Amino acid sequence: MSKKLVVTDFSVGEIHIFNYVRNSEEEEEVLDFLDQYHNNQGGSFKLYQISWMIVNLFSEGELPIYIH
Repeated sequence: MSKKLVVTDFSVGEIHIFNYVRNSEEEEEVLDFLDQYHNNQGGSFKLYQISWMIVNLFSEGELPIYIH
């Protein structure tokens, strides 16, 4: 089973999906992960304009996304 961090960035209308290998799913840990991404990759999220969730995938590569 693998974990994915799904971030919806409402400021630009994008969805970002990251491999998430940390043990904690607490907000502080997720925000630290996003801060490290920003520092390492140059990505930038305005924290007041995002929403996030962690999903557990039982089969790698299967993240169901439904567009309505």
